[in-house]
Amino acid sequence: MLVITRKPMQSFKIGDDTIVTVLSVDKNQVRVAIDAPKQVRILRTELLEGKPCTLRGSEINEGLK
Repeated sequence: MLVITRKPMQSFKIGDDTIVTVLSVDKNQVRVAIDAPKQVRILRTELLEGKPCTLRGSEINEGLK
């Protein structure tokens, strides 16, 4: 596992065409923006692991982008 330290508005690149940007850091939450091709499927791990969660429909749709 690679660990990268970034500050808000700093980015890192994955492969040739995916850029991850840290938008903000709060007490226990980090907001990131992921710029990737449409064919790249991006899911939060809690959706893959089948754990029960309390998400709104918009949050689930957001994870499918």
